[in-house]
Amino acid sequence: VLVQAYDGDSLLREIYVGKVSSTGIYTYIMLPDDDNVYSVRGNLPSRVKDKESMRDKRFLQVDRSSIQKMTLTGPGADNIELVMETEGDEIGTWKTAEFSPVFEADDAAVKAVVNMFDPLRCKDFLYEQPAGNSAWKLTLHTSNGPVLLEIWPKTADDIYPARSSQNGYLVQITP
Repeated sequence: VLVQAYDGDSLLREIYVGKVSSTGIYTYIMLPDDDNVYSVRGNLPSRVKDKESMRDKRFLQVDRSSIQKMTLTGPGADNIELVMETEGDEIGTWKTAEFSPVFEADDAAVKAVVNMFDPLRCKDFLYEQPAGNSAWKLTLHTSNGPVLLEIWPKTADDIYPARSSQNGYLVQITP
């Protein structure tokens, strides 16, 4: 089976996947323009069922230590802005920005939310734009620039459509 990997329209790599070894531990592969047969660990044919099964489900990944500020906008709510306050070289704590509405920032809870972004994986990909506008927008202000996460209201299947500015794909996430 010829497997091709693309980045947009650019072909990055292609390999020929052959049969699995008699022990089931290795799969035989070949590279184009190379008559050698190689073995790779794993039973590739059992892992690769279709194109969707090969897609990377990580759709947002942010280095936790690079997040300096978070801005959350929700339905009918003012922006809530949290900033990381540090003193010297000590690990900082999350505090509500001065102009944010009154909101008690629970440092442990905020850190748990931040940990979700390293990485955030989706259940599956969507191919149609969800109806209406996103209900929540979370902007992570990092040392590498802002990262936006948009989340639409829950569907009948308990799925939340979402999109990240890191890749722009529409995805399905679950609570």
